Amino acid sequence: KNRVRVLMRGGVAAVPAIVVLGFWIFIQLINGMGSIANTSDTGGVAYLAHIGGFVAGLLLVSLFAAGRRGAQPAEPGWAAR
Repeated sequence: KNRVRVLMRGGVAAVPAIVVLGFWIFIQLINGMGSIANTSDTGGVAYLAHIGGFVAGLLLVSLFAAGRRGAQPAEPGWAAR
């Protein structure tokens, strides 16, 4: 549904966001596995922490969204006050 513009060899292409996200996770995993074997060449980047932060964000968004399901809608005109 949502598309991300990506620079490729042939120019700019609109790629589904889920594909870009999957590719990003894949790259983070590959770099994370490489950083386990040789820490002197990684420059101190915690690649697996990026994935952990992404998962934590997903969990927090779902937690906050669950709390809002039972919330009352704002009364009309609240912004004018």
